[in-house]
Amino acid sequence: MVNVGGGLTAFNPDQGGGIQEGGTVSISPYQSEKVSTLTSGVRYDGDYRKMTDNPRYAQEELPANANEYYQTLVSNHNRTNANMKVDVTLVTAPTFTVDVYLDDNLTYSDGGITLPWIGYPTLQGHWGSGVVFTDLAITPKEYFEQFPPQ
Repeated sequence: MVNVGGGLTAFNPDQGGGIQEGGTVSISPYQSEKVSTLTSGVRYDGDYRKMTDNPRYAQEELPANANEYYQTLVSNHNRTNANMKVDVTLVTAPTFTVDVYLDDNLTYSDGGITLPWIGYPTLQGHWGSGVVFTDLAITPKEYFEQFPPQ
C-alpha cells in the first residue's frame, strides 16, 4: 500500500503527506481511507488502541495527531512481507479473543469479539496493502503449543 501510494514520504504529514488528523489518508487519485483499513496484521478497520504499532498502545489511547497515525503506518510498513499468524481463542461462545502476529511479534490483540459461525473461514487481502496469501494452514492452537514453529 505504501509503495502504491508513492512511498512513505507521500504519507508523512511533516512533508505535506496524505495522513490527516484522525488517521484519514488522502492521496490523489485514490479514494480516502483510514490507516486502520490499509495496514497488515490488524483487524480490518480495527481499534487503534489494540494495535501495537500505535505509539500510544501502552496507554490504550488513540494516536494524538497525524504524526502519530503516520508513525503507526511506518511501524507497520517495517514488517512488509512478514508471516502472519492469527490466534483465535474462545472466551464464551460466541465471544473470542483475537491476537494477530507478524513474524511472531504481536501486532493486534482484541478480546470480546463476537464471531458468527458461517461454516468456513474467510480472509481478506487488501489490494492496496499488497497482502498476498501464499500459504494457509488452519491448525488447532494446541498443536503449536506442542510443536512451536522452527
